Amino acid sequence: MRSELERQIQALTGNDEVLSEGQKGNYKKDVFMGHCDADGQIGYVPIAASKENMSLTVTKIWKETN
Repeated sequence: MRSELERQIQALTGNDEVLSEGQKGNYKKDVFMGHCDADGQIGYVPIAASKENMSLTVTKIWKETN
């Protein structure tokens, strides 16, 4: 779900950093798909998108599904 959201943000904004920075974690990469650096909440790698870009993407998704 998160990876798909990141792909949609990247497609909407053209910002490739959303993918590279948001998926740079190395902790159990096969399980967490690059979204974690360590065990627990402290190891979570946040989505690399501004609040504005998150809002635009979520609004677009919402309009498409309703």
